[in-house]
Amino acid sequence: MIEYGFNDIHPVVQMIYFLITLLAIMIFPHPFILLIFVIFLSMYLIKLKGAKNYFHDIKLFIVLSFIVILINPLFNQRGRNILAEFGERVITLEALIYGAVMALMLISIILLFQIFNEIINSHKFLYVFSKLAPKSAFLANMALRYIPLMRSRFKSLIKLRDKSKEYKHLKDKVKVWGNVLSILLTWSFEEAVITADSMKSRGYELNKRTNYKIFKWRRKDIFVALVLAIALIVLLIYKLLGILEFNIYPKLDSLEITRLNLIAFFNIFILSNLPYTLDEGEKIKWRNLE
Repeated sequence: MIEYGFNDIHPVVQMIYFLITLLAIMIFPHPFILLIFVIFLSMYLIKLKGAKNYFHDIKLFIVLSFIVILINPLFNQRGRNILAEFGERVITLEALIYGAVMALMLISIILLFQIFNEIINSHKFLYVFSKLAPKSAFLANMALRYIPLMRSRFKSLIKLRDKSKEYKHLKDKVKVWGNVLSILLTWSFEEAVITADSMKSRGYELNKRTNYKIFKWRRKDIFVALVLAIALIVLLIYKLLGILEFNIYPKLDSLEITRLNLIAFFNIFILSNLPYTLDEGEKIKWRNLE
């Protein structure tokens, strides 16, 4: 796969982007802010995975969102605007809005981590963290590597079973799945031990070790890093000044649009759309060179 645009940026800068974006999602629970992240992170994820895979996964996200929105009013009785009463329990507008905001935040974080999984491969992850915390980086990399691998292998092992065989009882199906799971775990653990021994024999824990792939800093990496540094400073200023505050309790704030809010929304738009912009800018650059 040819790397270009955001995927070709230095891994340290990519990690900084993901951390700043995650921070923005967590500290600004504003409906418009979270909606901007959902829209533009979805656009980039569709570009990476394709529309078919994206809409296949988004169904689960929508179901989780509705569950969060519906469950929250059942356990959260706070709020002044009562919509319905069921005996001693009440459904308030504030509880529904709070559930919707939490659902948008959950979807934004899931989309961000899906993009992270597509962009940050094992080489980039080890390059960034191997010298800081070699053992922790190795364990995290193993988890990122083997969870998708185990899922793929599980599907392959299931396909090896006789598809024409009909299971009359549930216990027969459970027995087959148990055997497949046992094979899968044995296979994965054996490979993990071999990989760990191989990395140790090649001096993974030594201080003076080399990387499989060397990532060099370029002008575009420095430029993107400066943009992210400015974005972080601006976000912290917004938080300190309370520009993007949206309070639900004890009193529900109105979603009024001020001039400062519009500027803040535009900055969030730049942050959320940065990977897509870098990719499209690279495409335009290559088209002009042809």
